[in-house]
Amino acid sequence: MLWPTHRFPPARSDARFRLLYVGNDLDLIAALRTFLTKPDHKIVSCMDCGSAAFFLKGDPRYELLVFDLGLGSRRVLKLIPLARSLPHRKHLPIVVLTETEGGAAGELARNAGPDEVLSRKDLGGVARSIARLLRAARNELVGWD
Repeated sequence: MLWPTHRFPPARSDARFRLLYVGNDLDLIAALRTFLTKPDHKIVSCMDCGSAAFFLKGDPRYELLVFDLGLGSRRVLKLIPLARSLPHRKHLPIVVLTETEGGAAGELARNAGPDEVLSRKDLGGVARSIARLLRAARNELVGWD
């Protein structure tokens, strides 16, 4: 069953890397999918913070979380401490997307403690950072086996 706030069912696990994107910028999702191609990458999009909290608390496997401040800074940034408090999510890299890296929103985002704060306008930079964080996370997980 597809949830109305998701573009793909959350239980699919056919990709090597699953990302949860919390935001409503469909153009950004489409652009990221051109950089982060199948079958290695699967971008699951969630278009509201309530559903995002539900899926963070649930069991779907994700290797990286992307939170877009376009949904509202305060609501989205509350997801970072939630993710860090959950045993099965606390080690996941978190990327926060802002309109620009600087300014009040960027500073607010950095203070919330994500791994990266990036401008959504630099799609190539966002995709490179995501790929780098995924490689680093995968290497750490190999060490845990």
